[in-house]
Amino acid sequence: MESIPSSLEQAFDPEQFRKLGHDVVDRLADRLTHWLDRKPDEAIPWESPASSLERWSDLAPIEMQTLFESVIDHSVKLHHPRFMGHQISPSLPIAAVAGLVTDLLNNGMGVYEMGIAGTAIENTVVKATAAKLGFDEGADGFLTSGGSLANLTALVAAFEQLPTTTDPAQVAILVSEQAHYCVTRSAHLLGVEPGGIIRVTTNDRYQMDLGAMRDACSRAEDAGQKIMVVVGSACSTSTGSFDDLTGIGEFCRAKGIWFHVDGAHGAAMAFSEKYRHKVAGIEFADSVAMDFHKMLLTPAIISALIFRDEQKSYQSFRQKADYLWSQSSEDHEWFNLAKRTFECTKSMMGLKVYSIIRAHGFEVFDESVTRVVDLAQAFGTLIQERQDFALAVSPETNIVCFRYAPEDQQELSRVNQEIRQQLLEEGRHYIVQTTLEGETWLRTTLANPMTELRDLNDLLERIEQIGQAKCS
Repeated sequence: MESIPSSLEQAFDPEQFRKLGHDVVDRLADRLTHWLDRKPDEAIPWESPASSLERWSDLAPIEMQTLFESVIDHSVKLHHPRFMGHQISPSLPIAAVAGLVTDLLNNGMGVYEMGIAGTAIENTVVKATAAKLGFDEGADGFLTSGGSLANLTALVAAFEQLPTTTDPAQVAILVSEQAHYCVTRSAHLLGVEPGGIIRVTTNDRYQMDLGAMRDACSRAEDAGQKIMVVVGSACSTSTGSFDDLTGIGEFCRAKGIWFHVDGAHGAAMAFSEKYRHKVAGIEFADSVAMDFHKMLLTPAIISALIFRDEQKSYQSFRQKADYLWSQSSEDHEWFNLAKRTFECTKSMMGLKVYSIIRAHGFEVFDESVTRVVDLAQAFGTLIQERQDFALAVSPETNIVCFRYAPEDQQELSRVNQEIRQQLLEEGRHYIVQTTLEGETWLRTTLANPMTELRDLNDLLERIEQIGQAKCS
């Protein structure tokens, strides 16, 4: 057999890795210093999709320092205090270092022997998360690649709870009209008919209306449908509104219906001593999905799926796989993760969360969640104090919906769409938009705990300047 090609030896060269690694960390540390000091001025380096594709279509060899520098320059700056856009938090440096470790180790975790350290670390993180959510020691679960997959897996478990004689065409779910689209998508994947996806109306705070929920359930049962699950939102995506989890939980327990909480964004409020009451009742859920990357300073994408009853965490997937484990797939082995997860090969994602806890303690989660929610409430007050602005609903989490709304302007949706587009192209502030009751609203997610009131005042000043120009 021929010797190892020199090109492969060079690709694995430890000294080149050491040199490049030091250089990249130095560059990122320098950039982190600048971003936190609001330098450069822009939070997002906007360019068109066509321009970006042209920039990155070249596959010719290049110095890696040059490549990484360009990637940094042309990416959104989540650590910049004026990043207020989508629901993703700036990652703590320690978690980024943990990511470097896991990526080089590359331990897939479908079976224990391929994730000896990672599997135990994940179980520790999951158990700690379950305790924060208010579950007892009988709860368990696992980490998944994102809240959408967590929600899908929970709905599969709920589906498996149904009697075997259930007609799939008669299965129904109850979900808020403000719920994340992935819940509806998951129901479709399970074969739930369009008429079985029952979207419950919300109140004036965009929370699921419990009276409407009860009525919808009664109508469905009268029509011969079998309610598989009620999905509560903690919180809704557009406005950050929390459904009444206690009320939904009591209803489901009385009816014998699976209660799932999509807490991808807001379940993290359980880590805040000040705001954990926002998720009161979450402990009644049969299953809860929660993202670490939305409010808990962790790199994307890491989500937890927690089951109140550990045994139910094995219900979703029971396929035989002789090439992975010798024992029956019915055996409940917490350490063989592929017996419970949709994923087989899975990254050692738990280390990123675990490293934060071991380095900074749970206090860093408490302090960050509390700060960004405090900031959102202060931002809501700033908006209400300005004559030409409207607040959609008082903030319950770090999501704030508002718009420029002078009394004499009729085309508010168009004006706010144009304001948001100009802000995007300027790049100084990054915010997004949403639609409520057919109208366009501006939307911020204050995920960066280093954002200050001066940044929010600066944003409102710029919106007012653009708005006045658009309305003149």
